[in-house]
This record gives sequence, C-alpha cells and structure tokens, in this order.
Amino acid sequence: MIPNFSNFSQDFDFGLDSKGVYYAETGRSFVNPILHDGKAYLEDLIDSCTHETLHYCLDDEDLRLDEKHEEWIIEILSKINEYL
Repeated sequence: MIPNFSNFSQDFDFGLDSKGVYYAETGRSFVNPILHDGKAYLEDLIDSCTHETLHYCLDDEDLRLDEKHEEWIIEILSKINEYL
C-alpha cells in the first residue's frame, strides 16, 4: 500500500539529542541539522530526512515490525543507492 503523505510532516528541530526522530503516534518526524557535520553534511542531512520518512512508510499495522527489524530494513534500503 502506498503511504498517504498528507498525514506525514517533517521539520527541523535544533534541540534534538539525536540526528532525527519519528513519532508514529502523530506521523511527525524531526531532524536536527546541527548534529550533521563533515564534508558530506548535505548528504548526511538528506539521509536522515530519508531515514525518518522511511519510518513513516513502514509504519503499517499489517507489517507488524519491531523497531530492530524496521531499522534493518531502512539500513538495507539506504545501501541500495550505493549499488545503483
């Protein structure tokens, strides 16, 4: 099933303790731009935005994934781009 992105929002939050977080209860995610650094700053920031968006895409009651499995799937999906 294709996710309904009208129920999803993503914002920057400079006060987060992590690079990003997704809240399944509200369909909202936040990314902290300050915690991304180095030569690949923009790429890392985009990766975090994508990572949190994928949490939303995998947030489906029919999938019944635990957090560890969900993180594993997101890691695999993020590596696909390296091989294309």
